[in-house]
Amino acid sequence: MLIPFILALLIITYFLHSRLFPPQPIPISPPTTLEAHRSIADFSALGANSLSARLRLRALPNARLITAFGLVNSFTTTDRTVHALFLRKANAAIRGVDWAALPALAENILDRTTAHLRRPADDDPRVPLAALVRTSTLVLVLAVLFGTEPRAVELKHAQAAAEAINRLWLRSKSSAPSAYPASQDADRALLAAALERLLPEQCAPRGKPADHPLNLIIPAFETLWRVVLLAFVAATDTGAVDAETSARLAEAAADVQACCYGTEERRMVALGFAKEGLRLYPPTKRIKRALLDGPGIVEADVEKCHRDTAIWGADALRFRPARFDPAALTPRMRRAYMPFGVGKHQCPAAAGFGERMVALLILVLVRRFGVDAGGKLVRFDGEKACEGKGEGGVLPSCRHEMEAWTIRV
Repeated sequence: MLIPFILALLIITYFLHSRLFPPQPIPISPPTTLEAHRSIADFSALGANSLSARLRLRALPNARLITAFGLVNSFTTTDRTVHALFLRKANAAIRGVDWAALPALAENILDRTTAHLRRPADDDPRVPLAALVRTSTLVLVLAVLFGTEPRAVELKHAQAAAEAINRLWLRSKSSAPSAYPASQDADRALLAAALERLLPEQCAPRGKPADHPLNLIIPAFETLWRVVLLAFVAATDTGAVDAETSARLAEAAADVQACCYGTEERRMVALGFAKEGLRLYPPTKRIKRALLDGPGIVEADVEKCHRDTAIWGADALRFRPARFDPAALTPRMRRAYMPFGVGKHQCPAAAGFGERMVALLILVLVRRFGVDAGGKLVRFDGEKACEGKGEGGVLPSCRHEMEAWTIRV
């Protein structure tokens, strides 16, 4: 009788202890070297030797994207079939891009969006820059991914979708989601209604969450718009960039198609602006991975690797596309540059597509609006000129800080 009593007592004690003192996440020391950051990003430091393990370690930190958007794609799933489906669709869309037609298409989208957002004013008409880039980028993404005819897109629906995505993204990362006026449910309903207008065939009920267009839209759209916005502002600030950068920008913008898709030398000039934008303002600042053997999250700090003065030089915080000239890049710079991840699970855009799209959109913006030649093309808010940069000239890159930026039409 004594042994059963002792066993029962132990079980009760363990139960009470687990309720009163739940297990805590294992404290994780942040990586300290470039190779340590890379080994987290490519899973090699985590013992994830199978596709299933790698999907699990990536999906757990991305669970917020399921809550916010209902995403079922390679970034959120542990299902190998869903992962393969996502890659197949993304790669098919990328291969089908008509690069020769894209510059004119992007210019038309930007002109229509500018007219849509323009606010009547007396002498200094301005448009909200973040909304302009977000909406234009979304319309172009829909054309690339789904073959949507941009001229047929109702821009009020595109703007509504882009703004809802942005608010949902902010709420998903915020420790205080109540700080944002609209509720998550309201924004998800607004986004769903806008997408049904924009993509009626793709949004028709299919019974498979992995078929929803948002699974492709979110990775493509979020990879592009914020980088394009920041790189455009940085590249066109003649008071902050050197003479070589200004000369290269003028050369590239003079003939977008030839510079992006002509000779290798011309392409490298344009791609330098995309690469420098992706270096200073990577789409994902920190790549998070779960642990196989216990609770806890580790992070590869991409932004830190991209801005490390020991790797990129004393001017690492300056926008200088010439640093990506092949002769200027050191092996450490090449290893430190990972805006689309590294290893087996890089974003599909890593194979050149992402950089070409960023370069294209930057140059189309330059052709439409010009550069800041002392007249303060871009303002951080209604009164203050665009001078409030952070340390070393880096632009503030938190999304809510960009909302007050305007551009003179």
